[in-house]
Amino acid sequence: MTMDITFHAANFKANLDEQIFILGNTPELGNGIRQNAIPLQFTYKNQFVTITFSKYESGTYRYFTKNQDDVAIHYLPQFKPNAQIILYDDLNFNRQTPWYSSVFEVISSKTVVPSYLDTIQAEQEILVRTFVPYPVEKVAIISSIDWNLHVPLIHIGNRQYEAKIKIVQADFNSFEYKFVINDQTFEQGPNRRLNTVTPRNCTKKIYIFSSIFNYAIEPQPKIAGINIPIFSLRSKESIGCGEFADLKIFSDLAAKSGIRVIQIIPVNDTISEFSWRDAQPYNGISVFGMHVMYLRLQDVQGSGEFKDLIENARVECKGEKMAMDYDKTVDVKMDIMRKIWNKNYEKLSASVQSWIDNTPNISYWIYGYSVFKYLHELNRTTDFNLWKKMDFYDPEQFKLLNMDDKQIYIRQIFNNKKLAKNILFYAFIQQNLDIQLYEAALHARQKGVFFKGDIPIGVHPCSVDTWERTDLFNMDTSTGAPPDQFSATGQNWDFPTYNWDAMRHNNDFEWWTRRFQAMERYFDSFRIDHVLGWFRIWEIPGTCCKGNGRLGHFAPCDPIAWDTLQKLGIWDVERLTRPLIDEQHCVPKLISSADFQFLVSKNFLVQDLQFGGFNLKFSERETVRLIENMKLQEIDFQRVKNSVILLSSNRCFTKDRLLPDVFCHPIFCNTKIDTETISFSLLPQQWKVLLRTIANDYFYKAHQDTWANSANIRLPIIGKSSQMLIIGEDLGLLAPIVPQKMKEHGLLGFRVHNMPSDPEDNFQKEENYTWMTVCTPGTHDCPTVRYWWDSNKKQVQLYWKECFNRTGDGWKAQLSVQDSLNIVRKHLHTQSMIAMFLWQDWAAITENTRFQGELIQENINNPALSDWYWCYRMPENIEHYIENDEFCQLIKHEISTSGRL
Repeated sequence: MTMDITFHAANFKANLDEQIFILGNTPELGNGIRQNAIPLQFTYKNQFVTITFSKYESGTYRYFTKNQDDVAIHYLPQFKPNAQIILYDDLNFNRQTPWYSSVFEVISSKTVVPSYLDTIQAEQEILVRTFVPYPVEKVAIISSIDWNLHVPLIHIGNRQYEAKIKIVQADFNSFEYKFVINDQTFEQGPNRRLNTVTPRNCTKKIYIFSSIFNYAIEPQPKIAGINIPIFSLRSKESIGCGEFADLKIFSDLAAKSGIRVIQIIPVNDTISEFSWRDAQPYNGISVFGMHVMYLRLQDVQGSGEFKDLIENARVECKGEKMAMDYDKTVDVKMDIMRKIWNKNYEKLSASVQSWIDNTPNISYWIYGYSVFKYLHELNRTTDFNLWKKMDFYDPEQFKLLNMDDKQIYIRQIFNNKKLAKNILFYAFIQQNLDIQLYEAALHARQKGVFFKGDIPIGVHPCSVDTWERTDLFNMDTSTGAPPDQFSATGQNWDFPTYNWDAMRHNNDFEWWTRRFQAMERYFDSFRIDHVLGWFRIWEIPGTCCKGNGRLGHFAPCDPIAWDTLQKLGIWDVERLTRPLIDEQHCVPKLISSADFQFLVSKNFLVQDLQFGGFNLKFSERETVRLIENMKLQEIDFQRVKNSVILLSSNRCFTKDRLLPDVFCHPIFCNTKIDTETISFSLLPQQWKVLLRTIANDYFYKAHQDTWANSANIRLPIIGKSSQMLIIGEDLGLLAPIVPQKMKEHGLLGFRVHNMPSDPEDNFQKEENYTWMTVCTPGTHDCPTVRYWWDSNKKQVQLYWKECFNRTGDGWKAQLSVQDSLNIVRKHLHTQSMIAMFLWQDWAAITENTRFQGELIQENINNPALSDWYWCYRMPENIEHYIENDEFCQLIKHEISTSGRL
């Protein structure tokens, strides 16, 4: 059985310089591979192509040109054997607002009615369709047949509305029409007309005219959300920590309370050290693989034989009232999963293979992930540079392979029958995690609730991704942020930076495309952590310690040529780039005499016979590693480590990573006198003035066009890959070009009430928030509002005066229930598209739901502490809150009265 579809780009004027292509997820439309896209043919008025399809259940497609991508995803008509369908599509390249996003499909919650396609009389009727982006009660069509008659459209799914119009082809040219929503909002612009091109050899045609509703004024629907890590959830069924299955009942709570979005932090596998430190969710060892702790053991196929063991696990992994026991939970769940696997291996292995073969995007990553996990298990470290040679794996040989050959090598290990039971076990875990999260997402969507995910800025340096796709990363660098008012050292997160050029040439950013497509299976929105990194990243030499961001520079950039400096009379390259280390200048201004003598006595500092003073014998990172191995007292180790970092950073410039003899980079702290290094302060005054001028231009002015070009290349990847709503975490040092490009590419900005956009302000001005933002009192990296109120009285006093417009000393008391609610209201009543609140801040608005213990226990993270234990759990079961009608109705009332859906 086959069906012919002729695709027309209806509203796109033919242009020989801009060929239109069509790409879809069926074999006939290229299987989603951009290089296999089908070119449309030119006619006088438009472009079209006729394609014969074999039977399909469903399908999607989109159009693109070499210069731009159609934003909308189009849906293939239902398969009708032997039919010949003439399909006219409107294209829309506007991404400045998120009209295309699937979140509006979820919150519309419209009943789906079957299309008229099966009942249409082709010789006498046509189908007209319109895509209505935002929630609407009803859609109708008025036409030249009778302008006073509103013909209702049916909703056929995916925000597409359809009507069947009785008209013969002879009347096509005289027929005009418009769509109208809610009986009062008409489309803007001229009437629509049927401009058709009849394909050859077509005797019986079904015409479908598909358009996008043309708003005169685009609506700005607003919603509210909850921010909570999944591990923090607690239900009667969960074991040890919150589980993916808990999201179902949590979605019920959200729906009952009028909440539309549940924001969660990354759920990736982070198991590296086999300790509580692995609970840190932003240190994933795979951007695809998920964490075993989120499994509901009772729902795993084959678990029925282990009911008693699972029930015992509930007691064993109980943890504390406000904290999970991470180690115990992970160990117990891994142990039970292995028992289930070993008991039912033959049956379960076939199921796993079927899952790999039939689930989109799984085959891209599961082979490498499963082999990596097995090698990690055998070597007890994710540092693949330390892995031993084995019968089936030679690390030195593997390291020399290119990415394509690495995939072949990995598949050979994966398919090794002797290893299959051990390796496939990890795929079995991922299969169940995928099923459970997907089912939770479907349940939430059916309730009108969607999940908002999170994309960390980097990947673990010893991860599946850096092991099997090493070329996509600059492994000799680290990602971070420059020094600022919050951190004199800057930040160094110890993630390798992305090799964007290699990614671009690897099937046009395939790694990113697959990543977004995999996320879209569960999420309808996501936050890009540190979105500035998509414009430029703070790139730090890999020789620097984690935490030290002083020696970084923005990338991409136009480095400064040594020739340029020499022409200005600045000639001493070594003086500018070598760390200045001598007792005369560094003690005691930089470090203590005792620490200096310790480093000399242990041979970490050696005399420099050529330039005088001392040098670090090893790199900064290696020096710290060796000192750590000496097993000093923690307080002594941290002090000496800091001394090493201060000495290593005592420079004026750094050499370029790729061309050190040609180019260099200023050091950020030398842009200001009060933060300059000792080395810089000792330069001749004329040099300091020139170099500071160069540095300020380099960091603040020179690269706007470079970073804009980066955004123009990188940000469209997201739109090409998915229909998710994108939020950019745009806090911190902002290049002027960032807000402009975020607007062009339709990214929502992020607004936190006590992190003002204007450094002259104490707080954000909520009245200035635009619709294209997410606002929140605080994120998972912030204290709860109640803890902030108790612990930051200087700022709270200002808030009392500026934001509550109050006098007196009421700010000295603890935050009351009423004022917790007032802070929530201030955010709900902004123009921001999403008002997002930590679960703890929602719970604080009634006396019987707010936490009664020490408020510090409610904090999810403290970024100031690198060894923070991520373990917060809500104090009561979700079921307890669902039964609290007063609490749920209060939230729903506040959301509704603020004008949010």
